Amino acid sequence: MTKTAAGMIDVLDSARSEVRGGTTMFFGVMADGRFVVTSRFQYELRTKDRAKAERKFRELCHEGL
Repeated sequence: MTKTAAGMIDVLDSARSEVRGGTTMFFGVMADGRFVVTSRFQYELRTKDRAKAERKFRELCHEGL
């Protein structure tokens, strides 16, 4: 469990985001089962759709572009 802007989450992946000034972004799961893309200071997305959350995480972290 990691404390983030979206609350405590189980982190599935993390990476640095050049789009957000080198901030570490987390892709994880909240206690209620929603997927989240967040940093320690700002959350980007909360959704039940894993694919949507994964796309946002890749977009922010330039993975697979």
